[in-house]
Amino acid sequence: MRARGRGIDLSQRVSLKEMGADRIMMVVSVQIWPRGDEADSFEIGRMEVSNMSNLAEVSDYHAHVIQQGAPRLEVNAIDQMGRLEKPLAFNSAS
Repeated sequence: MRARGRGIDLSQRVSLKEMGADRIMMVVSVQIWPRGDEADSFEIGRMEVSNMSNLAEVSDYHAHVIQQGAPRLEVNAIDQMGRLEKPLAFNSAS
């Protein structure tokens, strides 16, 4: 969501799908809601997580983190991608 020209511009970025990810499986969005009003909300950060292993039992993941910069608050913009390969499997049987 983008109100009055504020928030993250996602139009020029490379998507995880273009990077060869199987599918985006999770999106985490951070928004500002001025005065608690969703109609005026705008996104200031986002993380997209994608499975790179076709949903194997132990998968590799790719993440794309984007943050809008706020120079007045000394907050730098972020547009980074990373890969988590073969994370430790969680064993629920104790």
